[in-house]
Amino acid sequence: MNRGSEWRIWDLHVHTPLSIENNYGCTNDEEGWNKYITALEQLPSDIKVLGINDYLFIDGYKKVKEYKDSGRLSNIELLLPVVEFRLSKFCGHRQFKRINFHVIFSNEVSSDVIQHQFLNALNSHYTLSSDCTQQWGGVPTMENLEDLGRRIINSVPEGQRKNYGSPLKEGFNNLNLDSSQIIKVLENAPQYFKGKYLTAIGKTEWDDFKWDDTSIAEKKTIINQADIVFTAAESVEKFNNAKAKLQEQNVNSLLLDCSDAHSFADVSTKDRLGNCKTWIKSDPTFEGLKQILFEPEDRVCICDSKPEYKYDYDVIDRIELNSANIWHQTIYLNQDLNSIIGGRSTGKSTLLACLAASFDCTKDVENKEYINQLRDSVHVFWRDSQENGDKYIEYFPQNKISNLAESQETDKLLMGILLGKDDVKVEYDKHKSLLASRYSTIQANVALLFEKKRLYSEKRQYIKGIGDEEGIKKEINKLESLRNDHQSKLTGKKEPLDAYIKDSEEISEKQREKALLLKDSEILRSHQQESFVVTNSSVNISELTSDNLSKLTQAITSAVNCANLQVQETVKQILETNNQIVSKIDSQITNIQSKPEYKEGKNIFEANKSLTDIIKQLDELNKKLALIKRENEAAQKISNEFKEIASNMLSMHVSYLDAMNDIAYKMRLEHDDVILTSTIVLRPNLSQALSECISLRSTEMNNLIDNMVNVYKNQNKTDMGKYLKDFLRKVLRNEIQFKAGYTAQSFISRILSENWFGLSLNVEYDGDNLKDMSPGKRSFVVLKLLLDFSDKKCPILIDQPEDNLDNRAIYSDLVRYIRKKKKDRQIILVTHNPNIVVGADSEQVIIANQHGKNAPNENGIKFQYLCGSLEDSKNRINDETIPMLNRCGVREHVCDILEGGENAFKERENKYGFYKI
Repeated sequence: MNRGSEWRIWDLHVHTPLSIENNYGCTNDEEGWNKYITALEQLPSDIKVLGINDYLFIDGYKKVKEYKDSGRLSNIELLLPVVEFRLSKFCGHRQFKRINFHVIFSNEVSSDVIQHQFLNALNSHYTLSSDCTQQWGGVPTMENLEDLGRRIINSVPEGQRKNYGSPLKEGFNNLNLDSSQIIKVLENAPQYFKGKYLTAIGKTEWDDFKWDDTSIAEKKTIINQADIVFTAAESVEKFNNAKAKLQEQNVNSLLLDCSDAHSFADVSTKDRLGNCKTWIKSDPTFEGLKQILFEPEDRVCICDSKPEYKYDYDVIDRIELNSANIWHQTIYLNQDLNSIIGGRSTGKSTLLACLAASFDCTKDVENKEYINQLRDSVHVFWRDSQENGDKYIEYFPQNKISNLAESQETDKLLMGILLGKDDVKVEYDKHKSLLASRYSTIQANVALLFEKKRLYSEKRQYIKGIGDEEGIKKEINKLESLRNDHQSKLTGKKEPLDAYIKDSEEISEKQREKALLLKDSEILRSHQQESFVVTNSSVNISELTSDNLSKLTQAITSAVNCANLQVQETVKQILETNNQIVSKIDSQITNIQSKPEYKEGKNIFEANKSLTDIIKQLDELNKKLALIKRENEAAQKISNEFKEIASNMLSMHVSYLDAMNDIAYKMRLEHDDVILTSTIVLRPNLSQALSECISLRSTEMNNLIDNMVNVYKNQNKTDMGKYLKDFLRKVLRNEIQFKAGYTAQSFISRILSENWFGLSLNVEYDGDNLKDMSPGKRSFVVLKLLLDFSDKKCPILIDQPEDNLDNRAIYSDLVRYIRKKKKDRQIILVTHNPNIVVGADSEQVIIANQHGKNAPNENGIKFQYLCGSLEDSKNRINDETIPMLNRCGVREHVCDILEGGENAFKERENKYGFYKI
């Protein structure tokens, strides 16, 4: 099961019971070693690689390796031999404390080679500390070091000996080497060591050295010449502080946390088994370790739990292929980047398309019929153990992204991306509701406006029918003059005449009251013999038993009769009362008419009939004038309401611009260096609508349309309001002629109800607008839009994302983007470009091959795939009988298949060990 580069804990500094200094308390026998090996087997399950370090000796490594070779330590995938030295440089340290210098060897270098070709070659280069008075000329064995240490301790006053460690430790600490001598020995034996070792410096001892004028250059040189820096941090926070300090000092900051274990895991000290937080993403091989030199940020993480965790339901675990003669194998996928490469027609895109077809994503797939035939032979299993299931993937077949980028529906694509954001969708839905509400309101206002216009016109016609106001006023003035002349002739007679008129008005009022009473009495007498109260026929009681029916019927009849009698009695009383009041009114009228002053006034009134006629005419004219005034006030009210409706209607129409500005501000997304913006534009259908409605027979009408369109284009609310007010006035005054089928009302309703503004969506990236970009760059930006502005976490399938991009754009844009995006989502892609595979540091490379004479597959199966990491390297086998995929490692296949593959490795600082390591 090969998933390519995966996260594992690598502890590269672990001591054994054979170390010069250790606290295991184990005896050097089978029982002691069994206890130690058992402790290693009980390490946390994520620890997969151990660097066995026993200072100048490799006996402990050999012992641990023997146990693993015999079947123990199945939990550990790789053991690496590590040798640790004390350097002769002090760098100004007041206690002459020496730097720890480590050499980490590949597991491919045998213990004998390390001993004979490296350690033995250093014997002549050892020196003693400058403060040591003893002589050294031996070979560094346990016995010799112990003897040296004993002599050193014995050379100091007895009272100071308690400050020294064991003789073995003191002997080792005083035996020094120069780092240049160590490197020289390694370089002088390239046949054994080239590309098979790394060096490391212990940070704690290095950090203790002073920074001063005499030591600063030497201190920097020591750490910068090492490949790696080791520390044993108490916590992740302290590790991060230590790394930040190295970065501030501008020195090698490739810092790894190691346990530096000298004790079992059951102690509280930090230097214990299992106390390591260094996660490395690579194969558990020495080649895998070497990748951290050039990808320290992406390949190394110091943390308490596995980095870059993705939910199990968002990661495809494996693809099982099962079709006779077509394909038959299981492909395990990495949770990050999986790159499918191969020659022409080797099943790359077929595999990707069949994977997509498992999720019904075959809409844009070429050879859909062939893919659908194969889809049943493809079984997809997710990391949460579901097979296919109700899952989702995003699939971009070859050319789909470029087609989207070139499509006339780019705005639709961008709108879909915007509305894919919940907060934007909420605001946009509110906006659409607002526009719909405003549309309906304006339509209703247009109808109300023209209704007010009709009412006002009718009112004006009615007022004209009453008479001319000025003419009536003149006639009243003339009649008032005549009335005054007549009244002047009635000197001394005015008082009885006025009394008569007053009495006549009172008689008229009483006669009206009498007429109402007589009418009431007549109505009551006409119904006097009828029943005012009757039973409710809608209440059906016929189904009652005969006894109950009889009882209820009798009760109802009795009640009805009683009620009718009461009503008839009330009617009788009303008639009597009315007769009494009528008689009283007749008596009052008779009394008034019998008064002498009434009779006198009546005689004067009848003698001056012409004055009466004048007064009557004046009364009629004044009533007309009052009516005209009332109707004019009513007409003015209608006019004011008309103006208010028109003003509100125009304001609402102009406020479409406010609504568009508001939503344009909210319809904006920004992610990294991609900005999706919205701007307001005038929709072209305004000009079309005006031309459809207005008669264009005159130049004036054509200019009117052009002017109106220009006002809208300028998007100035004040100018729009002024122009539309004047335009509405012309329409209402019938100064604009319409084509058949259109009226002023239907025209105004169409023009003012509609929002003539729209949104134009644009994308900015790297200082360019989407429409101005090259096709390749436009495709890349569309890909970023589809992925960056999506909340989806499902796998991404892409067939040849590099289409239309030049190599520089691929490396500077696409590679950088894929490296970032793979941390968030699983990516499975097909590519022909080495920069994508190598530059994006693909965790899993899937090599595709189609069976052929010169490229056979195992058992002659049509499509076969080899999976592995970029650090997977094997010597080539020149044997044409061996299946093509088994003739070399993944790294070699990348160089063979992808044109410029080897250059891609070079350009990435010899990232995978072809040249430097």
